[in-house]
Amino acid sequence: MTIGLFLILFFLRGGYSPEAGLCTAPWISYNGRCYQLYRSQKTWSDAQIACRKEEGDLVSIHNVEEQSFIFSELVPTDELWIGLNDRTTEGLFDWSDQSAVRFTSWEFGKPGVEENQEDCVLIRGQGSWNDNQSLNTMIICVKHFLCPQHWP
Repeated sequence: MTIGLFLILFFLRGGYSPEAGLCTAPWISYNGRCYQLYRSQKTWSDAQIACRKEEGDLVSIHNVEEQSFIFSELVPTDELWIGLNDRTTEGLFDWSDQSAVRFTSWEFGKPGVEENQEDCVLIRGQGSWNDNQSLNTMIICVKHFLCPQHWP
């Protein structure tokens, strides 16, 4: 089957919609990216390794809409690692995917200054962010949509 015929059949059968995107289960599509929550507990470093094994990274959150989407997938007791951290320079937070930090949603009184103890950031089920020690907690990964090889 040629790629052209495959694409025609793919679209005719409803195989793609902008809402569904090209995320494969159990990844969830939102605004051009695929998200997955992992309920297994990992340190921040192990979480980053796990996301990269899936060809993604720990999530970077760039606006209130993306924050709201992620929040809608959480329960109030959730705590999940995100990609924000100050592991390189204390007090200077960067995203692990090297994207620019233009949005934050810190919990009141955070980030803390606990003498190099809290280098990694997690999102809580109520939507706020907290810097924390790299203890075991759940994670949320993100990656871009998968496109078929030779996608036009």
